[in-house]
Amino acid sequence: MKDLKKQFRGSLLLSAAGDALGYAVEFDRLREIQRMYGPEGIQSYDLSAADHTAVFSDDTQMTLFTAEGLLFAAGRGDRPEKEYVWLAYMDWLTTQFEDAPEPFGQCRLLEERRMRHRRAPGNTCLGALRQGIMGTMEEPINHSKGCGGIMRISPCAMIHSDRTAAAVSAAEASALTHTHPLGYIPSATMAFILNSIFWRDETDMVKIVQDAVSDTEEMFQGEADLPGYIELMKKALRLAENDRPDTENIRILGEGWIADEAMAIAAYCALRHPQDPSGVLRAAVNHDGDSDSTGAIAGAIVGALIGEDAVGNEWKEHLELTDLIGSIADDLYTAVADPERLPAMYRKETAE
Repeated sequence: MKDLKKQFRGSLLLSAAGDALGYAVEFDRLREIQRMYGPEGIQSYDLSAADHTAVFSDDTQMTLFTAEGLLFAAGRGDRPEKEYVWLAYMDWLTTQFEDAPEPFGQCRLLEERRMRHRRAPGNTCLGALRQGIMGTMEEPINHSKGCGGIMRISPCAMIHSDRTAAAVSAAEASALTHTHPLGYIPSATMAFILNSIFWRDETDMVKIVQDAVSDTEEMFQGEADLPGYIELMKKALRLAENDRPDTENIRILGEGWIADEAMAIAAYCALRHPQDPSGVLRAAVNHDGDSDSTGAIAGAIVGALIGEDAVGNEWKEHLELTDLIGSIADDLYTAVADPERLPAMYRKETAE
C-alpha cells in the first residue's frame, strides 16, 4: 500500500546518501576514484575521521533549506512561494559566511550547529545570493546553467501534488540563482519525474522519464536551448537499454557539472537501477564529474520510488543528521496532508 510519508522520507534520505557517497570523490576523475577505492570505484561511505560520520555537501544543505522555504510559503501564504524559498536561501548563506547579507533569520535549520559547515558550496549559488537580488526566469541575474539549481529542488515535487505547479515551483526555485534556461528547465523535468512517483503512483521508470521529457518539451516549447536538452534526455533513455557498463554510458552523457547533464545522468542511473538503492548510488557517483550532485539527484528519484524502509541500513547508518532529514520530510508531508498541524513557526510571523 502506498505510504506517501515514507516516500518523502526515502527520497530525502537516499538523496542525502548519494550526496554523501559522492562528496568524498566530487572533484576526482574516475581513474583516480578507482585508484583509491578499487576497480569498481567507491562502494560505501568514506567516513569522516573526526566523528565517523558520512557527511553530505551543500547539495543536501540547500535541499533542506528549500524545504523550509516551501513550508513557510505553505503555512503563511502571505508572499509568493519563490520569495520564501529565496529568504530560506539567504538563511543558508549565513551558515557559509559570517558577513552574509541580512538573513531571514527564521529557518529552524539555523539552530542546528551541524549545518554550519562549508561543504564546497557552488560559486554561482554564493555569488547570486550575495547580490541580494532574486533571479527569475523573466529577469536573469546571470547566465549559469550549473547543476547547483537542480540538485536542491526535490521538495517542490513533494509539496505540490499538481504536476504543473510542481514543475513551475522547481524551475522558479532554481532560477533564484541560475538563470540560464538550462539552469532551470531540467529542474522542471526532475519535478515531473517525482510527481509521477509521488502523486500518480507510477513505478515504470521508462514511462516516468518519457512522460517527464514530453511534459518538459511542452512547457518550454520555443525555448532555443530546449531541443539539445530533450535529445540528451532521449539519449539517456536509449543508453539505459544497452548492456554496456554504467561508466561507459555515463561518459557519453557528460560529467554533470551543468544541470542538463546532471539530470540526464541521474535519470539514466534511475532507469538502470530503479529498485536498487545501492546500485543507483554507486552508478551515479563513479564517473569523471560532479559525483555528489548526480548522486543526490538519482538518490532522490529512487528513494521516492522505493520508500524509506527499502533504503537499507547501509545508507542510513553513519549518515549525518538523519533525524533532521526525517523531521523535515514529515513536515512536508504534514503540509500536504494536514496543513493546520504544521508547526506554529511556519504558520505565522514570529513576534518582533
